[in-house]
Amino acid sequence: MKLSIITVCYNSEDSISNTLESILNQTFNDFECIFIDGDSTDRTCEIIHDYEREFNDKGIKMTLVSEPDRGIYDAMNKGAKLANGEWITYMNSDDLYYDNDALSSVFAKDTEHCDLIYGNTYFNKPGESGIKRAKEIDTITHHLPFCPQAAFVRTYIQNKLMFDSSFSISADYDFFLRCYLAQYRIMQIEETIAIFNWGGISNSNLLETYKQDTLVKMKNGIISRYSVIVYMKWLYFILKFMVDRVICRY
Repeated sequence: MKLSIITVCYNSEDSISNTLESILNQTFNDFECIFIDGDSTDRTCEIIHDYEREFNDKGIKMTLVSEPDRGIYDAMNKGAKLANGEWITYMNSDDLYYDNDALSSVFAKDTEHCDLIYGNTYFNKPGESGIKRAKEIDTITHHLPFCPQAAFVRTYIQNKLMFDSSFSISADYDFFLRCYLAQYRIMQIEETIAIFNWGGISNSNLLETYKQDTLVKMKNGIISRYSVIVYMKWLYFILKFMVDRVICRY
């Protein structure tokens, strides 16, 4: 099996159907789907079960696990341990593939000599939606240069490194940074893979995201906790946060 698509969800009854349809409509179908649900109290699991026949008709193995977890990255690690594919990718329960050929465009490439593949993402953000081209991998020491939904990693590497679930927002940045520092073979492709719907925790709490990204860099030896740059950036974000709050009052 070529690919394992892992979808983490919790009380996603309003969006999970669109994600399921996006997966089922792919022209590439050498994959399995693993749904890790955080013990939803709505109809999320029922909706997933409703699609089971359609997955079976296409010969796609579908696995659903529903139980409490310790956050999204703990759930993603659970999914990785169940994966049977050569590659793993993650598709959030409110995100989509860019078009029906998204997966075909990836695996039409020569992927034999790479360990991590990433492409572009369409950001569905109010007022400024559009395709955002991924950046060069060397920029990862500053920021994650691609959207995780547009990335594919070898399963054995995912299960070797795993996500550090002590990070509630930036564990994906930490994981991909460790892949880079370990000198795994990384390939950037000029394909748009996913549609990312703006509004998740990393978008709504930019101050906490910056804090965790900084801690990731410290953990991996990119910067020192005593770096002047760190303090200057902290001061900038704190001042910006305070100004934004004042503006919002008026």
